[in-house]
Amino acid sequence: MLDDCVQVKGSMSDEQKEEYLLGFAKGQIRRLVCKPKIGAWGLNFQICNHEVIFPSHSFEQYYQVVRRCYRFGQKKPVTIDMVLSEGERKIAENLERKKQQVQRMFQSLVAHMQNSMHLVSRDYFPEKEQVPTWL
Repeated sequence: MLDDCVQVKGSMSDEQKEEYLLGFAKGQIRRLVCKPKIGAWGLNFQICNHEVIFPSHSFEQYYQVVRRCYRFGQKKPVTIDMVLSEGERKIAENLERKKQQVQRMFQSLVAHMQNSMHLVSRDYFPEKEQVPTWL
């Protein structure tokens, strides 16, 4: 439907998929259509700042799809349009709930790491060292 759009699909050879995905990453392809299973994990699409997604209940998949736009040097605001039917409203609510849980988990993790990294320096050692007899 769009002249400047390329679709990456599972039936393509790995070489063809790689060519299209790299072409998009380098800015040679303007628009890319693919499933998250094909184009979400490990790709850096900081050239892209607008995505239209059809989400599932998988927060991991949603996170990867969204974060690939933010990786390593995104210079523009990122827009994510989520397309859902009225019957799929629970998917958006579920993803939002999981997002809140992840944020709380990371906040807690950072707090625990800061507490465990607290170092106390002492110059006073009240106990005399014990030297092994063989020394």
